[in-house]
Amino acid sequence: MAGDHRALQHDYTQLVEAFGGPSQAHPFLGHFKHLFSITATHLYEAGGVVVAYGVLEATEMVGLWLARRWAEYLTFVATVILIPFEVYELTSSLSTLKILTFVINVVIAAYLLWSKRLFGLNGGQRAEEQRLRSAVSWESLEESVP
Repeated sequence: MAGDHRALQHDYTQLVEAFGGPSQAHPFLGHFKHLFSITATHLYEAGGVVVAYGVLEATEMVGLWLARRWAEYLTFVATVILIPFEVYELTSSLSTLKILTFVINVVIAAYLLWSKRLFGLNGGQRAEEQRLRSAVSWESLEESVP
């Protein structure tokens, strides 16, 4: 593994020298060096995070498919869990895409809170159950038939 890292470092050095080194004209080359400093530990950590998030999303999917109330809360948590990272990114630098992503996630979280009546908002679970009961009642069926 160490030999591979040395070979990559050598390739990076040749690449940078071919373009005249990192400068204002080529700022990408300075950022490109970060790719050659990634270790196997970093890759395992990133892989672990990806697998954990995949398990979270799969659990959420199955719960929503089975129409479980806990899955609606899990969806909310999965949405909100990324907001602190977005705030951190906004503190480092602003861009239209970062602001748009942050606003969209906050709007989705607010929508989930209100429309799914999470944490007692908008009548809570009792109001949601009443809405579902009335949606499958004879009265709603009679109203839908011309």
